[in-house]
Amino acid sequence: GVAMASEELEEKPQQLRVKHLRHRAQSTLFVLGNEFKNAPESAVLEEASESGSDHDVDMEPPEAHELKKGVAEWSSLLSEIAWWFVWWCLFHGLSPLIWFYPLNELDITGYEVLITLLLSPALLVIPPVRHFATSTVGLSIVRATAVLCLASFQASTTLSRLIVLAIGNAAGNIAIFGIFYGGCKPKRRIISVWGFCLSHILLLSLRIWWVSLNPIWADHSINWLTLAIGMIATVEFFCSSAAEEQPKEKRKKDHHHEHSVLAWPLVGVGAGSLLFLTHWVFGEVSVVFRWGVASYPQVGPTPNPWGVVILVASAVGIRVVSPTWLPRSYLWWCAGFISSMALYYAPTYIAVAGGTVLAMYTFSMWPPMAQLMISSSGIQTLTLTFLTYIVHMLAAIWVVAYNFVPIGGTVAREQTGPLMAVVLVGVGSPLLLQSKIEEVNRKRHERKSSKEGKAPNHKTKEVFPHGMKTALLLFVALGVVGMGDRYHHRSYVHPVSDHPREFTSMIWTIHFAYDNYGWPSFEQIAALINDTGADVIGLLETDASRPFLHNHDITMWLEERLGLYADFGPATRDHTWGAMLLSKHPIIQSKHHLLSSPEGELAPAISATVNISGNPVDVVVVHMGNDVDDLDRRLQAEELTNILQNFENPAVFLGYVTSAPGSRDYRKLTTGGGVKDIDASDMNRWCQYIFYKDLIRLGYARISHSGLSDTEAQLAKFRIPNSRDDPDHGRITTLPEDVDEYLRFPSKFGSYYAPSYKKWDMHHYQDRTPKYFLP
Repeated sequence: GVAMASEELEEKPQQLRVKHLRHRAQSTLFVLGNEFKNAPESAVLEEASESGSDHDVDMEPPEAHELKKGVAEWSSLLSEIAWWFVWWCLFHGLSPLIWFYPLNELDITGYEVLITLLLSPALLVIPPVRHFATSTVGLSIVRATAVLCLASFQASTTLSRLIVLAIGNAAGNIAIFGIFYGGCKPKRRIISVWGFCLSHILLLSLRIWWVSLNPIWADHSINWLTLAIGMIATVEFFCSSAAEEQPKEKRKKDHHHEHSVLAWPLVGVGAGSLLFLTHWVFGEVSVVFRWGVASYPQVGPTPNPWGVVILVASAVGIRVVSPTWLPRSYLWWCAGFISSMALYYAPTYIAVAGGTVLAMYTFSMWPPMAQLMISSSGIQTLTLTFLTYIVHMLAAIWVVAYNFVPIGGTVAREQTGPLMAVVLVGVGSPLLLQSKIEEVNRKRHERKSSKEGKAPNHKTKEVFPHGMKTALLLFVALGVVGMGDRYHHRSYVHPVSDHPREFTSMIWTIHFAYDNYGWPSFEQIAALINDTGADVIGLLETDASRPFLHNHDITMWLEERLGLYADFGPATRDHTWGAMLLSKHPIIQSKHHLLSSPEGELAPAISATVNISGNPVDVVVVHMGNDVDDLDRRLQAEELTNILQNFENPAVFLGYVTSAPGSRDYRKLTTGGGVKDIDASDMNRWCQYIFYKDLIRLGYARISHSGLSDTEAQLAKFRIPNSRDDPDHGRITTLPEDVDEYLRFPSKFGSYYAPSYKKWDMHHYQDRTPKYFLP
């Protein structure tokens, strides 16, 4: 007995050391979990504290322990960034692909119902599904399923692509539940929240390099590479989480926080509103500038290079603002609300300034909003989050497509301002219960501390995961370098023509740079413009700076790819489908017009003056209203007539008139506006027309759309006369040898062709063109 007592006394110091180290580990994990300053009592932090006692601490030197911890956190952070990057890409890709069907058919198709797969967290009310999604194996499988659905871009048909993409979104949203409310260690949840924020900064930076395009949905090689990286991240998640999986009873406790009944409705609405705001305005750095764009010569800040300001502001919101008291203050919410109103209502420079502040506000809200989500009731909160997002997205469609929606179009028409206000109120709504939530958490923490015989610790320390600051800096630097590279290569220098008074104009409706199968058509559009040799180009249906059109900046992309001067207008916030003027020659001045549209869709127009080899030429680019809105078209024709009458220079009209040759509006423009039709004998037209004034016509051609749009491209060649008394050309020939070689249209598109060209595998002349006009 004495010997046994002696052995026990010898073991006690060793046991005390182990117990002491265990308490230190608990304290360390508590601090690591405390990502959200001024909220030391959150349930997330308590869970991190509780998890510290699950395993004994190895007896190893502090330096080795810190190194191992740092490597593990770096690995986890990179893994979470990769997975959330995949999630953002899937999420951004769904709305445009669903929108393609009603865009193509101009009607509801039924495929729109696939948006409801975003509500997949509702399936977790089924216990077996919930248990599967919250286990390490199940969560890893769900995450892998979402990653594999990136391969939808490789699908052979639009429908199969849409279905796979919708499944990927459903799996991704279920995975969010598993991450936030399942078997993940609290520290991993914290890292995942930062991965969520950092991955969006990475996406913005990569879209800078790809000139507003999402590389995952624009490049097949990048798509495969991202899929591979996503699978590696999934394997890392499984390997690092398998040994740390929490028991089922602990996970069940995590799902039911004391304050969840009080918080989840407001948290769900707030998170859904914040998610929509992030996608709507900050899905790409150029969107803010397109909301506030102005006409020449004072166009305001341009996306290149000033888009980096939005990127930096977003990063500042995450890193600098979010750990402070500001995101939980009504003062900061008021700043966000005022900046959002400035973005929509204020003139160009003030609008861009408002957008910059709104970027800081939006991204600063994500860490505290994620904290509230994790601390709330999982199934209800996530389901309401995505339901709120869907409602906001439909509203964003309704305010601009009001003339085509089945119900509510009259009420929703041009209501972006009220929609913005509702979204900002939704983002701020969780603040109403923030103090109550923190009070409940504080009491829980005090009870926990009293049971353990320790004094409550209310001190906080701002701690970020290893690598978070470095990763954020690298991602921002990546975007800044990308914009710098693009800015350096901007060039508008074109070879000097041997015939400076001749130029080619072009009009084309490009269907928002999606072909008739729903694939991006940027490269094909640029190739056609380049192959035609057109000098002055009017493009219609060009405003894609909306979340359901991928937030693409078509104008910026074509401007930089082709090295052309560009004017885009009216602004995105003006609710039109967009008009664009591209020119090899400098644009001297322009004006953006919102033509009268009391009944139907708003009609955009640009009137500009272009300096063609020292000769000013006026240009109109316009998309008139729908053919069923007779009053709109009559009023629009009158306004356009006034614009044409006021031109003092030779002029070209490049328009989508939505009327037959010889119709009322056609006669109003040609007779009242004093312009001539490039080919009055061409009766097989309905939408696109080229008119001219005080110019000499040289040639006319129509080129088939090759499946890129629903309309063909039209070309017209002109000569600027030495005086207005120079006669126009009246004789017509279809033989290219009857004119000088430099006046001929490119042979790349074949030769004279009488009927419409039906094949979609190539561009070809059609409709009895090309034609040439002789003295």
